[in-house]
Amino acid sequence: LLNGAVVAHPVGAFDTFTPFVLTQGFVPGINTLDFVVTNAAGPACNPSGLRVELNSSVDSADLSLALTDNPDPVAIGADLTYAMTVTNVGPNAASSVAVDQQLPSGVTFVSASSSLGSCNLSGSVVTCALGTMSANATATLSVVVRPTAAGTLVTTATVAAGLADPNPGNNSKNASTTVQANGIDLVETAISNPPASVARGGSFGVTETVANVGSVAAGASMTRYYLS
Repeated sequence: LLNGAVVAHPVGAFDTFTPFVLTQGFVPGINTLDFVVTNAAGPACNPSGLRVELNSSVDSADLSLALTDNPDPVAIGADLTYAMTVTNVGPNAASSVAVDQQLPSGVTFVSASSSLGSCNLSGSVVTCALGTMSANATATLSVVVRPTAAGTLVTTATVAAGLADPNPGNNSKNASTTVQANGIDLVETAISNPPASVARGGSFGVTETVANVGSVAAGASMTRYYLS
């Protein structure tokens, strides 16, 4: 009996035993193998109480995933970047590592890249195939989208591999992002008065103060002056 399940192994004479090999039925940890003698003239018995305990191990790799969104909040039409980090905590190398990210509705896909393998978009799911990751290896991923409407965006990313994971609780992460319709609001708060007149070939300076009173950071901005 292997872990209580019958493993038939007929023998010839009572005093002989043929070596055998078991390849199935094992579980991680302690396995018990009981030898039971069956007798045509009576019930099955185990007169010697022979039991063998085997310690079986299974290769595993603990993959962890981290996910961030930037910026948050973000304005409609601005780039929103999802940055992900995949780490193989070990103890073994993991093969066929892949990350799937479900993009939220209300975004336009821009790009996806990874430091290992490659990424592609199918429908609304970005899949990055990272290949084999050795123990303690790390991969970084970047997915860029542009929101098309105000509201809240929620995305989910999950990492998996072709090996048992002893800690699946760190394989999936969510990110929530607020999209604002008028996130950038530039206001001219002060400007110095230019001189009343300037001689031909002369010059003058103007000092201007501009503030962003919105809730989203503004990129490069430009001020134009019209002379009359």
